[in-house]
Amino acid sequence: MKLFDPITIRGMELKNRIIFPALGVGSQSLGTEKTGKIIDFWAERVRGGAAAVVLGAVPPSLLIPDEELGQSISPDKYIKALNQLADAVHRAGGRFGVQLWHINRYPSSLIGPASGPQEWVAPSPRIYKAEEKSLVYMPSGEDMLMRELTAKEIEAIITRFARASVQIKEAGTDFVEIHMAHGHLPNQFFSPLTNRRRDRYGGDLTGRMKFGIECIRAIRAAVGDSYPVFVRFAAEDEEGSGGTTLAESTAYAVDLERAGVDCLDVSVGMPGKSAYSSYCCPPKKQPMGTYAHLAEAIRKSVSIPVVAVGRINTAQVAEEILAKGQADLVAIGRQLICDPYWPQKIAENRFKEVVACDSCNTYCWGIGPKGERPKSLCRKAEKAG
Repeated sequence: MKLFDPITIRGMELKNRIIFPALGVGSQSLGTEKTGKIIDFWAERVRGGAAAVVLGAVPPSLLIPDEELGQSISPDKYIKALNQLADAVHRAGGRFGVQLWHINRYPSSLIGPASGPQEWVAPSPRIYKAEEKSLVYMPSGEDMLMRELTAKEIEAIITRFARASVQIKEAGTDFVEIHMAHGHLPNQFFSPLTNRRRDRYGGDLTGRMKFGIECIRAIRAAVGDSYPVFVRFAAEDEEGSGGTTLAESTAYAVDLERAGVDCLDVSVGMPGKSAYSSYCCPPKKQPMGTYAHLAEAIRKSVSIPVVAVGRINTAQVAEEILAKGQADLVAIGRQLICDPYWPQKIAENRFKEVVACDSCNTYCWGIGPKGERPKSLCRKAEKAG
């Protein structure tokens, strides 16, 4: 089975082609009393057979000391907990990466309260309506004016991404991933739907790519030549939106590789009419391997490994994606929430023991079907005990 073949990315060997992709589970609670449970959650996915796991939704502000940011958690405590998590993943036999993420707050990108001044910002000024579904983290029930970032502020954000990447590397991790998909700030710079700037960070395709390219160059210079840099990449915006096209994202992928990216995790960009969760995490009405065709298109233009995502819930689907050459690796998220031992069971032909994810998109988003807080992150796993 190709699924269990090893692969090497910039000197980092993965024991198979299965990645547990970036999730926000516990990412902003490391360094608190919840650290032990968070470490157990991530290490269990490696014990179950995943080659690598990616801690997602980590703002640079959690990792770098800066009074202006107003952190709620000390960077020293956070980095110490990150090191403990990396050690636990390594003991379990896997590789550990951290995803850096920015959600339109300046100077920080924290969701929760921060002691310092915080403003909602964007590449271009825009009023986000309360009913819009393109940014799930916006305060609900109110319209929000996002002011335009200045060029100096953009440069400061890029610098913080690079500084945070160094802290991630020094915490004993194996790679860093930059989130440039799903409508978050780096994706907004690339999308013509949200970037209407007329300076060097906007305008034509080259201008819209500039934030991402400069960010990767700064990170590569900061972490050195031997440390892998991944990107969660938006291949296209929601169909019919008038946003990013696959031809544009292909050109972007080529330039990101030149800038120093080692692996592209190919997902999607700006959700518009669709609910955020349904667009980024395709529900059961969508076909298996929902976004594998996007990975395939990008893979044809780059020489670095590409990861396919989107309802890869069965061994058959995963193997077909790899066998057809659509991708080099597969990201399996909700299925490994549902059953962390899915890889091990597949490798041992214990198919009947698998607790199969049905892509219900309920508990794994931290909300039950009636709006309650569930006891676990998966309805089926909870029933299975």
